[in-house]
Amino acid sequence: MHDKPQGRCSEDDVQYAAVMFSHDLTERKGHCVNLSNGAEVALFRYCGTPYAVSNICPHQHSSVICKGMVSDGCVVCPMHGWTFRLYDGKCVSGETALLDVFRVIERGGIVYVEEPAEKTPAWMNW
Repeated sequence: MHDKPQGRCSEDDVQYAAVMFSHDLTERKGHCVNLSNGAEVALFRYCGTPYAVSNICPHQHSSVICKGMVSDGCVVCPMHGWTFRLYDGKCVSGETALLDVFRVIERGGIVYVEEPAEKTPAWMNW
């Protein structure tokens, strides 16, 4: 038996990976999952809708977004208070930073997250 679902699905030519059971994604509580391409994703449910954003804070490149507080459709980074909208990753606390956003679907009690193409974060190219 697996503690997380296995498998993949596709919709509109987008590939998705099964990452967790829907009943485990509770309202406003963050979860961290790693996709097969190495992307670290923070998952949240807000007002019944699942959201997935990069778990890496663009400020200090730490894996902390999943530990952030969720309010008004945004997640607050627990390290420095930068606030990001869940639906588009835009920082709304005065910074110009963005979190990568991943599409999420739910089917048959399983949460699936978009598997994006591998890319090197811009900060790693400095």
